[in-house]
Amino acid sequence: MENHRPLLVLVSLLLWGCGGAGEEGVEQAQHSIHRIAAEDAVWTVGHESDATGGLEDVAQGAFLEPGVLAFGDGGSSQKLYIATEGSREVRQVGGPGDGPGEFRRLLWVAGEGADGLRAFDAGGPRVQRFSREGSFRESVMLPAVPGLQRVQAWIVLEGGHLLLGGTLEGSGLPTPGTPGLTDELGGLAWLPPGSAEVGEVFWEGVVSQWVSGTMGGRPIAGGHPWSPGLRVCALPQMVAVTTRETPEVTLFSPDGEQLGEIRWEQPRVPLTPDFVEAWAQEVLATAEAAMAGPFLDFIRSAELPEFVPAIQEIRCDQEGRVWVHEFPPPETEVNRWRVFRAHEGVLEAEKVLEAEVLLPPDVSLLAVGADHLAAVHRDALDVQRVLWLPNPL
Repeated sequence: MENHRPLLVLVSLLLWGCGGAGEEGVEQAQHSIHRIAAEDAVWTVGHESDATGGLEDVAQGAFLEPGVLAFGDGGSSQKLYIATEGSREVRQVGGPGDGPGEFRRLLWVAGEGADGLRAFDAGGPRVQRFSREGSFRESVMLPAVPGLQRVQAWIVLEGGHLLLGGTLEGSGLPTPGTPGLTDELGGLAWLPPGSAEVGEVFWEGVVSQWVSGTMGGRPIAGGHPWSPGLRVCALPQMVAVTTRETPEVTLFSPDGEQLGEIRWEQPRVPLTPDFVEAWAQEVLATAEAAMAGPFLDFIRSAELPEFVPAIQEIRCDQEGRVWVHEFPPPETEVNRWRVFRAHEGVLEAEKVLEAEVLLPPDVSLLAVGADHLAAVHRDALDVQRVLWLPNPL
């Protein structure tokens, strides 16, 4: 099997488009540096011999407790997995479909209270509730959010607050064939536990960016890999939000109050034609030859942003830390995550920087637990596996 994944990510976008402490009293932090190798993994999930039968598209997951990880496979299997490191047991739940406990587009899994978990199915859109043993409990369709369209669930806090997001009404795609960049504006709102009434939209910003160009000789509008994007993650009693574009993370409470902000200095990396061309050639190295011409046509014809994003991804742990993966410079193999302590108030990042964690260059961080990090590795045949790495913090 050839590795079409990087190209499919872009093509799928194209198809879709057709009081606390402030600065006072906080001293400069002394941070530690930790390097983790793939050989340090204590367990690997995703072999053909285990319950997964191999993984295609690992969905966002979470550690339910130390040594117990829940995650989904948004590929053809559309299953939810509960993996226990101590017993080496992997339980599977669901499958493709619209029935109870089934999924059409499984995007994330998270814990709920002491004995449950939730899984978001964007094909509903709905949130399904299960016991931690995998028994189905109920399915809840997402309510409408005034002022937002294409509503989806982002995360759930440990108290049960569900974060909903969508695009602002009237915010859409550019006209195919009309040059330029179009910002797609979105918002976030909370759905309190046990309530059917959504709170007011407490955050608005750029959730994605669209470009117009030609592909295969015809006008087309779609997403691009350097979109500002929106990233969120759940801390115990707050949510961390970033649009990726600038080096800052904003912290909000479950009632939508802004509690703090972590910001740092970072030189912006220009999105030069050479940078774009090198990226395109790297993607095409593992794609079908027939896609090369149309793909390069689109990339070269589209007007792109001036800079690459500052942030690639963020993750949160239950100890109150935000893990930030900055957008890697061109031709780098450093997979560095900077770990910040969440604080109320506006703080320079250096004052709350606890650690730098260097992961293997060919993995992406799935979830952070008390004892382990779950990381996704993709091999040359496009098969994914989940590595259980030690958490150095």
